[in-house]
Amino acid sequence: MARFQWENLEQFISLTNLLSLRNGGQLGPGNTSKDEDVGVDVDFNGGNSDTGDSKEDELKERFLDRFAEILSRDKGGKHVCCVALRESGDRHLDEDVRISLLVARNDTFNEQDAKFFRTLERLLAAIGASVYDDTISPHAIEQQLWEELVRYNQPRLGLYADSLHDNLKAFKAAGSQDTIPYYTPQPPQNDDSEHATFCDDSCIGPYSEATHDDYMKLAQKHILELDTILSAGDRATQQRLLAEHTYSIRHMKSLRIYIDSCPKASVGRRLLSDILFLGRLRSCYYTLVEAARNITGFARLSIVLVKNLPPRVCPATLPSLPDAMKYLGQSSNPSSVKRFINPKSSVISAERNFKQIQNNLSRKHLHTHAELQLVLYMTRTVDVKTMSRETYPYIGCSKLSCFLCTAFLESFDHDGFTFRTRGSHSKIYTLWSIPDMDGLCEDMVAALHSALKKTRNLLVREMIKPITVASHVAESTAAVTDYNLQSSLVHQYHKTLAAQREFDSLSANAPKILARNFDPVEEVETYDVLIALERSKTPELSGECENCERETGRKCSKCRGPWLCSERCENEWDYHGHTFKCAIGRPLDTADYLVRACWTDWLDDLDEDTKEDFGFAKFASVYDVQKLFGLYVGLTRMGVGTRELHKWQTEGTLTENITAKYEAIPERHRGGYYPWFRENLHTFNSRGATPDILAVARPYLDPTDREKDPHQLVPEAKRKSFILYALLLNGYHPNPSIEPDTICKELYFEFGFVTGRGSQGEQVLPWVYRKLIPECTFTEFWTAFQSNNLVALMDAKGLEPERKKVQHFEAFMKIKGNDWCPTVWHLRLFVHSPNVDPPRYVTVDYGFFNCKTVEEKFSLKGVYKELLAMVDPMELHAACIKGKLYDFLRRHKPNLEQRFKRLMTNSYPLPGNVEWAGMCAERVEIHGLTAEVAQNMMSTLGQQNVRIVHVKK
Repeated sequence: MARFQWENLEQFISLTNLLSLRNGGQLGPGNTSKDEDVGVDVDFNGGNSDTGDSKEDELKERFLDRFAEILSRDKGGKHVCCVALRESGDRHLDEDVRISLLVARNDTFNEQDAKFFRTLERLLAAIGASVYDDTISPHAIEQQLWEELVRYNQPRLGLYADSLHDNLKAFKAAGSQDTIPYYTPQPPQNDDSEHATFCDDSCIGPYSEATHDDYMKLAQKHILELDTILSAGDRATQQRLLAEHTYSIRHMKSLRIYIDSCPKASVGRRLLSDILFLGRLRSCYYTLVEAARNITGFARLSIVLVKNLPPRVCPATLPSLPDAMKYLGQSSNPSSVKRFINPKSSVISAERNFKQIQNNLSRKHLHTHAELQLVLYMTRTVDVKTMSRETYPYIGCSKLSCFLCTAFLESFDHDGFTFRTRGSHSKIYTLWSIPDMDGLCEDMVAALHSALKKTRNLLVREMIKPITVASHVAESTAAVTDYNLQSSLVHQYHKTLAAQREFDSLSANAPKILARNFDPVEEVETYDVLIALERSKTPELSGECENCERETGRKCSKCRGPWLCSERCENEWDYHGHTFKCAIGRPLDTADYLVRACWTDWLDDLDEDTKEDFGFAKFASVYDVQKLFGLYVGLTRMGVGTRELHKWQTEGTLTENITAKYEAIPERHRGGYYPWFRENLHTFNSRGATPDILAVARPYLDPTDREKDPHQLVPEAKRKSFILYALLLNGYHPNPSIEPDTICKELYFEFGFVTGRGSQGEQVLPWVYRKLIPECTFTEFWTAFQSNNLVALMDAKGLEPERKKVQHFEAFMKIKGNDWCPTVWHLRLFVHSPNVDPPRYVTVDYGFFNCKTVEEKFSLKGVYKELLAMVDPMELHAACIKGKLYDFLRRHKPNLEQRFKRLMTNSYPLPGNVEWAGMCAERVEIHGLTAEVAQNMMSTLGQQNVRIVHVKK
């Protein structure tokens, strides 16, 4: 037996981190799912075409993907599942074949999962056995299977049902649907974008102008049925009925026409998305039943839960940017930084960003994704001699694979045996890794080393490519996006033609270089050909100038990419990819950044100057900002470029020109953003006014309070509740990192956001509060907050299941002003704030008083911040009052430096059972000690500001 040990780990991690700096970690267009049972926009980029040749192969792959989807019972990366299939026994004897399903998940399985798998194994095996045994009635078994699937997937179904409820309400509020124009059938070019002739109901007949109204009534009836289901029965019954009903209507063309008629296009798309997501579980169920009946061996099915390997810990020291650039044969200078990392970056900013990523990874646990957990499990347990015969070469995934998993799987080759998945979203994750392992055969160790080497070489090749703009791809295989399909097709069509012209020219002049097959729309191959031409010193070819369309033999003098006949055309060509990649003859301006953000669909890429120049800063609500961004995206899809936008902005004619562009196209094609724009022209055209973030919350106040400034609202609970309303209704939530905004820190703490780790604080709690707002009066809300009864109010309004997802939220919100509060919550507030010095009780409890320099304070703060993202805060609290902080952190961070042992020393444990150990309060009652002893002890622990109101000897 041999041991696998990763060589050059620091180099691999550094290359990964370098790539993550390019385009937000999105490396390419990505492959999307083969799944045609989910949504209209799913298959735009094409799927993995290298699938099985037979119907049985197609069924196996569809089954594995569906099986993985039903196991991902909740949203979030930790629930991503993967499944592999093994067949053993004599395949010539059906009853002797045994099927084993190997199941891995990013997070470990619990007892609830294991119980479900045992039930699932029994039911699928019974359905498989019914094929050979006439005494078994499959109907009852299949019904039980469906009920088990619904029960297990309640968390995910609940989220989709809530979203459907909200979007149905928005759909009905968007306007009357009484007069819907007839869609003239078009030739069937793309069934998802054109409504061809169809027959959704045999009683109505084929779709035509004569049957149009009947079909619209049918679609409206189905929408009303969804509304009826949502308003009747218990939650579990609602979810089951919704899953069944949405499955039956999800592909109705008449329903699509009806939903497309919504005046607000985004509302219609979201409603359709909810229907498709809800209907997916029923589709999975039918695929499972079909597979159990038709794939040999299901009668002897076994499901194996893969136990996750212990995660690798990232090395403490990682290379700097200059050292990492040496891996590419480059130095860290302005030219290489702009060429390989980011056209906007300077050397200083690139080094700072890279150092931050490297430091954030240092000594962290690195994840092994579910796909690789499966492969590594098989390398340890499967006989290498029978692996290719018994293991089906396809891994079913609940989500598209990341860039590194896809690269590794494509590189892993054992005697010609490789794995494939449904596709990749091409994002790169910096915490990716595989652990060292013992007990492998020599062949497997060699295969793993080879796969990692090939993956590393791919990282290098990706780094030396020109930086191209890549749209961010949804990870979910059921993603129905707001992407404009028709515009995308036009853009892709022109891109293909341009690449084809270049390909034809190259192939006519350099046949020896183009000996291998070449895909004209694949930018990677185009770049490789150009490099080959340069290296072989092939004479310059001719092509059509991208700017003026004249024939030319000149290419861009900077990147040697597109045909550009002169320096003038080089500087004038208005294409965002070229503008940022090459040093054009003018400085970049805010229009350049806006257009790039529009083409990458990345609103966060806008800086403050761009937001100011193009009106974003005039809107208080994040929802309005997103709609304005959508308006500009629409303009770019119409062909409006950076120079045109820059001219409009500098001339002050943005409104007139935006209006003219949208008014020039038919009304039904303008989408939902332009009507919003017309309704909000007064805001867009306003000058110098600061957006009133409080306006949206004022209608919730009593009439006598609506004209008051926040500081005039009393009591304090009313004022803070009002400001929280304003933040939430504008799409924000309290953020303690905003300096010097003290109120945000107070709201973050007092409304319990401090208890929410990760998505709990960023998504779950804001969602719960936003759902609570329309369910109660403002007076009910602020009085419940004042009396520590917000949790009870949430539960009374049906929000108990969601708020329970936030651990310790209930206990924290019941802490009154005179009660003891664990100082760990103040520590958590501190590590998320920009403050250098923590409160005194945090300083004493968590060792900051030991820090002699500012650097030590920042280091200790960073260690606690990293830990609090990983562990239950109350476990840290328990370690604090035992005086075991360093030991506790070492269990979770084995490579924690020895210097932190001194820094984490505190005054605990205290003698006796002292109730205020690790606690703080403003005003408390103390028993059992004299006033002098109590005050001295509390002062030592940083509690000198506590007011002791009663002491018993």
